[in-house]
Amino acid sequence: MRVSSGLVRLCLIAIAATAGCSSPGSGSSENLGALGASCTRSPDCAAPLQCVENVCTATGADAQDAVDTASDTAVSTTTATSPPDTTTTTTTSPPDTTTTTGSSDTTTTGGTTSGADTSSGPGPVAYYAIFVEDLWDRTCRSSSGQEGADIDAVELFDEAGHHVAYLDTVDAERSPTICSNMEAHADPRAATGAPDGSLTDHAYSLWGGWLIGEFEFGVELTAGDRVQVFEIDDSYCQGIPSCLGSEKYEVYLATELDCVNQGEDFRDTCMIKLTAGGGALGSITIELSGF
Repeated sequence: MRVSSGLVRLCLIAIAATAGCSSPGSGSSENLGALGASCTRSPDCAAPLQCVENVCTATGADAQDAVDTASDTAVSTTTATSPPDTTTTTTTSPPDTTTTTGSSDTTTTGGTTSGADTSSGPGPVAYYAIFVEDLWDRTCRSSSGQEGADIDAVELFDEAGHHVAYLDTVDAERSPTICSNMEAHADPRAATGAPDGSLTDHAYSLWGGWLIGEFEFGVELTAGDRVQVFEIDDSYCQGIPSCLGSEKYEVYLATELDCVNQGEDFRDTCMIKLTAGGGALGSITIELSGF
C-alpha cells in the first residue's frame, strides 16, 4: 500500500502539536516558568514573560514589573524559610545591697525585707567596781574620828571560793558633818590591799559618805563571784568600854570608778544594789547576781 506525501505531512504536524507546549490557557499556571526559567516557547513562561532564546525573559514595558515581582517572590521565600534566631543575650545586674538605717527603722534594697531594727543593741554591761555607801545618821559619837562604817578591805572570790584580788584603785567622798578628829582615818587608800585594820589604824572611816574601788589586775566582776567587805566591827571591841563597832552601810556593783561622775542618779544608771533590808552590819560576804 502506498501512502501519499501529503498525508505524511499532516501526520507530522499532528505529532508536533501533541509534543509541544500547551496552548495558552491550557494546563495549570503552577507549571509556567518564572523569570529566568528554561522554556521552548513563550506559552511556557508566566505572563507577561516571553521565551527568548529558551529563557523566560521580561520584555517591553512589563520588564521592570516582572523583575520587581520576581524580587518580591525571592524575598518572601527567603523570609519564610529562614530559621528562627535562637541567640539569647542575658544581662545580670549585681544585687543592690545599699542599706539605710535610721533611728528605729532599717530599709534594705536587694533581697532583704525592710522593717523595724532588730539589732540586739549594745550588749551586756560589764562591771569592774564595788561601791560602799555609809548609812551613818550624822551624829558625832567617836572621839577618835571613826564616824560611820570603818572599811578595812574588800576581797573578791571566784564562784569556787578561791581568792582573786583586793581593791587596788579607789575614790571616796565624805559628809561635810563636822566632828572631832576629822583628819583621822580619812585616807581611802587604807581600804586597799589585804585586811590589816584595827581600832586605831589601817581603815577608812566613811563619815557619812562613800567609797568606790576597782580590783587588782582590772578584774571584771561576773555573776557567781563573791565579795567580802571587812569592817572594823564589834569583834574588835571586845573588852573595850564605849567602843563603837559595827555600823550600817550599803554595797553596790558598779561599772567603773567614773560611775559616780555620771549625774546625781548614778546609783540608778550604772550600779546594781547588792544589799537589802536596811543595809549590812559588820563584815559580810555577798554573792554577785542580778546582771
